[in-house]
Amino acid sequence: MTLKPFEEVVAEYGPTVLRVCRAVLGPVEAEDAWSETFLAALRAYPDLRPGSNVEAWLVTIAHRHDPRQQRGRGEESRRGRDQGTARHLPEGSIPMSTMNKRSPGTGGVLDALPVVDEDANRRLHRRLVDAADAAGILDVAYRTLDTPVGSLLLAATGQGLVRVAYAREGHDQVLAKLAERVSPRILLAPRRLDTAALQIEEYFAGRRNAFDVALDWRLSHGFRREVLMHLLEIGYGKTASYAAVAAAAGSPRAVRAAGTACATNPLPVVVPCHRVVRSDGTIGGYAGGPEAKQTLLALEAAA
Repeated sequence: MTLKPFEEVVAEYGPTVLRVCRAVLGPVEAEDAWSETFLAALRAYPDLRPGSNVEAWLVTIAHRHDPRQQRGRGEESRRGRDQGTARHLPEGSIPMSTMNKRSPGTGGVLDALPVVDEDANRRLHRRLVDAADAAGILDVAYRTLDTPVGSLLLAATGQGLVRVAYAREGHDQVLAKLAERVSPRILLAPRRLDTAALQIEEYFAGRRNAFDVALDWRLSHGFRREVLMHLLEIGYGKTASYAAVAAAAGSPRAVRAAGTACATNPLPVVVPCHRVVRSDGTIGGYAGGPEAKQTLLALEAAA
């Protein structure tokens, strides 16, 4: 079992934590407490044991970052306690959901708490993203982009663009795999991907024939990475056979392996595996499906 992307934690528990903070602290201090809680949780998240009670963990962190509890405490000591909580949190004990359990003749406690509006949720999310980025703990940022070949998921680390995924691959599944292979400290942070998104939009508009963004190659290794790096040498509007790509990567007989490298390319569109076709001229397979591959080839051929 692996940890899910932290964005899912924020989406699932963020509104309830804010409602509790507002009820306990009042509107003035509630947003500061929320921000401190989720920033501390993000920092400690990789150390959280899979299967732990996330609600109880957040409640514990929120209590330690309550402004009334912080007086006289240093930031480093609080940080150490948060990380220790992540490693040693018992499964159970005081989950937030227990606040809404009904006793005979009474309403749930959460029913009486202030309703959090969507503007507050968006504002606090932006604040968390900015703080995480400034602290160097936003390990993977992502966004989606509507294109002529459907919605693309774009994800980037501090090193560069690490993943482009088609909707048919399952964006949630792709993010889960990034949490497993890169880091679970994943947040929806469109601004980090503004440059990549703009260049992809320019490409589909016919105004760009090469990409100039940093790439993080960590999801590809060995011969597969060699193949993918050679794909960058296939010019816009050109194609090459799987056999030619295998030869260029140094293993002329590894045609099937070259095909596998293209099929598992973590950066389609930007690393142009769509330009690799079969020796008989048919387009071959593609992660985005044959229609997407044909669309890309037609776009470039028309230029």
